Amino acid sequence: MPISRYKTIYIDMDGVLADLDRRLQDLYPSVDFTNKDMWWPCLNRMMAETDGFCDLQPLEGWTFFEDLVHLYPETKCEILTSHGSFYWDPLIVGEQKKSWLRDLSVTLNSIPFNVVAYGEAKAFFAKPDTLLIDDTLKNCEAFADAGGDSYHWDHKDPNRFAELISMLGGSYE
Repeated sequence: MPISRYKTIYIDMDGVLADLDRRLQDLYPSVDFTNKDMWWPCLNRMMAETDGFCDLQPLEGWTFFEDLVHLYPETKCEILTSHGSFYWDPLIVGEQKKSWLRDLSVTLNSIPFNVVAYGEAKAFFAKPDTLLIDDTLKNCEAFADAGGDSYHWDHKDPNRFAELISMLGGSYE
């Protein structure tokens, strides 16, 4: 088994494991989400009108993260997600996300689960021996500025698995 240089790997949820964009597009098909000003109002509406984060679909390739937990058993993998808005109850959002994870995967549900108030607050977890995998560039930059390493995850990039495992010091087929 390969050995990672990281003591802890933090895995984001929305945009890494869960497809929040698709859920919003399914709920509000007439909205032009290329206009980023439309994203937050629709997300707020989703939270008010549905079970929020409970009904997201997993992103293709999410099982890679189960493999990651098993491939690097000496490295602590943890979920690090944000509740996204000060308008939402963080306990409710945290429970919705935890429920979604529980339904998705026994492996990922068994690792520590952390919720912060907003994405850039993930930087409070940064240390020289930590890695954040996140789809939001400003979260990755804040984490790196605070002393950790980060990998900007693009779920549409077919090379993302090999790049990340190479960064960790192994190979992924």
